[in-house]
Amino acid sequence: MDDLKLPSLLFLLWDVKRAIETQKSLQVGLKNYEKRGLKDAFTQKFQTIIALSPLEGQKILQTSTLTIYQKNLITLIMQGIGGYGIYQSLIRLEKELLTICEDDIEKHTQMLPLVLQIPLLGLIFPALMMILLIPVINMLSL
Repeated sequence: MDDLKLPSLLFLLWDVKRAIETQKSLQVGLKNYEKRGLKDAFTQKFQTIIALSPLEGQKILQTSTLTIYQKNLITLIMQGIGGYGIYQSLIRLEKELLTICEDDIEKHTQMLPLVLQIPLLGLIFPALMMILLIPVINMLSL
């Protein structure tokens, strides 16, 4: 999931979905996304694909290194530009992406106790050993 680039992907999905929900055109959602000024790889590929004709865009989309979710969203937007209803598909894709986010958060929080033990073992344990050993060394030197 680290290569999914969820923030820009979700921003695009939310901007398009919000435009549809407020009964504005799909282009308004795309303009709102463009106003965000994101400069990541997904945004640049998306802008390149959307600027082309639908047939050329599909060819580039099939050969690109985008993830399945990114390809699905771009395909949905291209269908929406072509006049098809995409709102329900956007809702399903949003639920999938949010589930992935929740799973990723769960995975990272499960690793947190282990990661937090590294400072304990690396810094606190030697300090405690010094506190215990210094009195013993002082007693032996007398």
